Amino acid sequence: YKGGPCYRCLYPKPNLKEGSKSCSDNGVLGPVPGLIGILQAVETIKIITGAGDVLSDRLLMYDSSECSFIRIKKPPKQQKCPVSGTNPTITSMEESFAASEKARGPSCSAMIMSREEISDSMQISCEEYDRVRHAGEDHILLDVRVKEQYDLVALPGAINIPLPSILQSLPQKMNEISNLADGSKPIYCICRRGIASVTATNIISKAANEYPNLSSVKNVTGGLNSWRSKVDETFPKY
Repeated sequence: YKGGPCYRCLYPKPNLKEGSKSCSDNGVLGPVPGLIGILQAVETIKIITGAGDVLSDRLLMYDSSECSFIRIKKPPKQQKCPVSGTNPTITSMEESFAASEKARGPSCSAMIMSREEISDSMQISCEEYDRVRHAGEDHILLDVRVKEQYDLVALPGAINIPLPSILQSLPQKMNEISNLADGSKPIYCICRRGIASVTATNIISKAANEYPNLSSVKNVTGGLNSWRSKVDETFPKY
C-alpha cells in the first residue's frame, strides 16, 4: 500500500511446517482470527474512504492473554521481494495462490483444496468400518491427519501418514503405504472430518496400477467426528 512493504517482505519464505495447519492446530484461540479479521476490515474501509491513518507501515501485534496491542515499525519494502520488489515473480492472485499452495492450512473447517468426490464403492461408513474391526479382519487404518492431531487422539492400531507428507513426497510415501498393504490388506483412510481422507483415498486408488500391493482402498466417511457421533460417544472430541 502506497509503496510500503508487503507480507512477503516480512516473511520471504512460506513456513511449510506451520503454515499448512489450521489456526486451532497451531494453538490459536478461536475468537482471535475473528478479531484480526475485523481489524483488517476496518483498515480496508479506511483505504476505500480515505479516512484515518492506515496501518500500512506498521505491524500490529495482539496478545490475547494480556488483551494488549503493540505496534512495531516495519522495515522498508525489500527490493528482492517476489511480490513487491523491483523484479517481481508473483504478479497475480492466481500466482500467489499457487506459490503458497503447500503452506496454506484449512479454511472454514475444510481443506483449502477443493472438496473431492469419490464413488460409493470407495466409501465405507463408520458403522461398517466398526464391524470390520470387530470381525478382526486384517487391514490397514491409515490416519492422514497431521502428527499433532494424531498424537492427541487416534483409533487403536491406526498408522499415521499425514496427507501433506504424501503430497510432498509421493513416491516415497506410496512405497511405504504399498509395503504396509502387502498385497492383501485393504486400506481404510480416515481423518478428522472425512475430507483429507477423500484426497488420500483418491491418490492411493490412482496409484494402484503402479503399486500392485495396493489391493483395495476406501474412505471412512465423516472421519473421526462421525466415529464419535455414530460409533463411540466416549471418543474424545477436539
